Amino acid sequence: MSWEEARLKQALPRVIGRCMSYSAATCFDEALVAAVRRFYGIDVDVATAETDILEDDFERVRFFPWFLWDFAPPSGVPIGQRFLAEGELSDYERGIVRALAGSSVAFVEVVETSPELGFLVLRDLRAGHPSEGHHGLGDIVVRDGGLATELAAGQVSLLRLVHLTNMTLPAEVGELEPGAKTFAMLDAIYAVLPPEARPLVETELAHMVHGLESSDAARLMKERAPELLDFAEHVLQKLTEPQTLMNVDGEPIVLCRTFLADAQGAASGTLPGSTASLFAPLEMGRVPPFVHDSRAVWDEEGRTIGWLRSAPGGWIVESSSRERFARVDEALGHLGVQLPALHSEEELARAVAQWLALGECEAWLTDHEVERAFRGQLGESLAQWPDQPHPALGRRTPREVKGEPGGEIVVARLLQRVRKVAGEAAGARLASLLA
Repeated sequence: MSWEEARLKQALPRVIGRCMSYSAATCFDEALVAAVRRFYGIDVDVATAETDILEDDFERVRFFPWFLWDFAPPSGVPIGQRFLAEGELSDYERGIVRALAGSSVAFVEVVETSPELGFLVLRDLRAGHPSEGHHGLGDIVVRDGGLATELAAGQVSLLRLVHLTNMTLPAEVGELEPGAKTFAMLDAIYAVLPPEARPLVETELAHMVHGLESSDAARLMKERAPELLDFAEHVLQKLTEPQTLMNVDGEPIVLCRTFLADAQGAASGTLPGSTASLFAPLEMGRVPPFVHDSRAVWDEEGRTIGWLRSAPGGWIVESSSRERFARVDEALGHLGVQLPALHSEEELARAVAQWLALGECEAWLTDHEVERAFRGQLGESLAQWPDQPHPALGRRTPREVKGEPGGEIVVARLLQRVRKVAGEAAGARLASLLA
């Protein structure tokens, strides 16, 4: 690290601390309340803002830099600008405050990392990506050995960039990226997103800055920082939520079920006679009331739309999507069979975990589309199985129990349950994961 960089790293936190103390003056109480209203959408008094927000480490990192350097209070002059004018600062410190006052939250792509040299090369995504024919804002060099180790090329990060135009680029930068021309420090990092987040981020930024001059776009980024923080959380949630499994009709697979009691149209376990025109029953006519594998199936152009299967006291009606269940409900209604107003629904991913735990899945896998989706979901569920609390193990995990005396026998029995549902290959994979 050069002397210049070491000096900056020492001076920066001291300058920020002094500005934070400056902002605590009572003359800024109105600005604090207004900033909380803008950032969080709530009205609070000064005491509540100070205790519930400014004393929370996580919220301080999110809120305070924006409050100091971006927010325009009712007086119209950001606190950082007033501190620049009124604070007792050396020329060197004044340059730091100018850089902080000009900083903004930005989405950047990690272009390159060099852990051995302690550098990262970032690219501001406001102007798109050079590979797509856009003219970027120039590459940004950040010297941070820890981040250079933790981040990887292609990742997208939301952070606060502090451009230090008076800093001399270290000589090693030339070994990294000839086009890198701006040196910056990171005041805060709010989110690190995977490479697949870049299209979502660029689309959002394109809508924000479309048609704006560079100076107007920079001002807008400062104003919209709260929305960008929320947007980063939304993108992360969207990318990490379980994949929606679809059937051939493009409908989400949701396991829908209701119970049709005898009094509601299936008296004595007999299928309504008119269902012959609707279902292709496995057993027509009278069905013994307690034979659970007796079903009447509604097939349509090779697709299973739904089925009825006998159960004690009536019938269970099932379908693999909300849309198909509604069609079964409507068709039975035309035949004079009224289903209950409410039915249960279960996401397939959750159901798969239960099937693996119980070693049974009732009739669902007889539906080819559910069975295919089940196989697609199975890999992730198997990977999680050894370390998930299991109901048969007192909410302990198979891995925990396996290490106890006699635990191998108990876990082996659980694996036999899994094989009944998922097959021998799945059982073998789990055995290897537990080895």
